Amino acid sequence: MNLRMTKREDASELILTVLIWSVASLLVMRLWLTVTGNPKVAIGDWHIAHVTEGGMLMLTGMMINLIFHGNKSRKMSAVVFGVGFGLFIDEIGKFVSRDNDYWFRPAIILIYVTFIVLFMIYRKLNKSNLKDSKTLLYCVLTKLEEVAEGDLETEEKKQLLKKIDTLIKMDGKGNSLTLALELRKVVEKMETKKDREKGKLYWWWDKTKIFSYKVFKRKLVKYLLAGYSVYFAIDKFIEGVEFLNSPEKIKGIVNFYSNYDFFGKTDLYMAGFKMIFDTISGGLFLLGWYYFLKKKRVRGVTYFRWGLLVNILLASVFKFYFEQFSGVFGLALAMGVFTLLGEYRKEIAG
Repeated sequence: MNLRMTKREDASELILTVLIWSVASLLVMRLWLTVTGNPKVAIGDWHIAHVTEGGMLMLTGMMINLIFHGNKSRKMSAVVFGVGFGLFIDEIGKFVSRDNDYWFRPAIILIYVTFIVLFMIYRKLNKSNLKDSKTLLYCVLTKLEEVAEGDLETEEKKQLLKKIDTLIKMDGKGNSLTLALELRKVVEKMETKKDREKGKLYWWWDKTKIFSYKVFKRKLVKYLLAGYSVYFAIDKFIEGVEFLNSPEKIKGIVNFYSNYDFFGKTDLYMAGFKMIFDTISGGLFLLGWYYFLKKKRVRGVTYFRWGLLVNILLASVFKFYFEQFSGVFGLALAMGVFTLLGEYRKEIAG
């Protein structure tokens, strides 16, 4: 039995859907519990935690994917599973704390790392291309689901024929070639429906992207870097002042070696690691500015992106420990700047 698995063409899109809906459901649940004062659904000895609802939704999402055919069912499965996973992981504090504490602060680190890993998987899948005839054949056969649904559009037919032609060139013999040649004949005869018109929301989104790209291309990257650098410096200054104005933390540092207990000194360790990674991020930003002002823009942007990566993957872990979900704004800003700098780097690297 051949255990080799073949990656789906839309794998990255489905992973991103799970990630978005997971984060959304988690944030909505946290906001609702904070606003309503953390109410509990309980009757007598029974307490229904939303981890139960999350598990049921994940099972429902999996069942949709296992039972039904088609692209629509996969997308629905990803949405339902994502909502369930968000509710599930939101309760992780209860499972890693001795006193079953939902608000256990270190739990946010596990949540954050989980979502970062999901995002990295998405990025990896999004960058990978179809490299072999087997993968491309699966892609063509999956696309034929649109035909079964009576939902094949004109542009989709053109793309499908293009992929079949690529498959024919890649596989010069065997059953795959025979199937590809027959599929091309069939697809050519298929009638299509008119391409869907994009709604107003998509129209505005496309216009926004085009406008942003034009503005970004007009050498305004310095303002972007300067703006984020100022934000980063102010943010770290405020954190430093808050730390120094905390008598408990200062006392903890003074008495750090008197009673050595790793888990009893968690806050100090977290603060120390955060300070180290913030310093590394700041140093990389300075290197980025140095090379950028020296007209070595590619190297400068590269250092700045490394600094952002250290901030996103390492420093933000400990930032979330202290600030919990209020650190979402800084994380979103860092990821936005990182993405835009990636596009800018492609432009200037040529």
